[in-house]
Amino acid sequence: MSNANKVKVSKEVAEAIEQLRKSQDDEKILYQASSVILEIGRFKRKDKSAIVTLHEISPMKLARALINGYEIEQTPAEKVAEQYRNRSELFERFEHDEDLGAMIGIKFVADAYGLKIEGVNA
Repeated sequence: MSNANKVKVSKEVAEAIEQLRKSQDDEKILYQASSVILEIGRFKRKDKSAIVTLHEISPMKLARALINGYEIEQTPAEKVAEQYRNRSELFERFEHDEDLGAMIGIKFVADAYGLKIEGVNA
């Protein structure tokens, strides 16, 4: 299956889908998720069961994820770490000041905001 049609979902949503698929088919998951979305709106339900976790995405996005597949989207920290790694690799190969400057900037912002990002400053 092509990645072009896959839906990006959070790690939590992916885990919820996989947990639910162990005991029911996709049609039932979609039906239950739609019902829970309505219930959450009415009663402000707070439990974090797998089916409730699916309220993080729209019913249409859930349907596309069930039909076309999904991939887990990177967290902001993972995106920053990947950018830092890419620039580091480029700097090691070509020693461009632009790449070094980007690395210094990424580390500076992470430190300034007190963020610990694996591969950058942690």
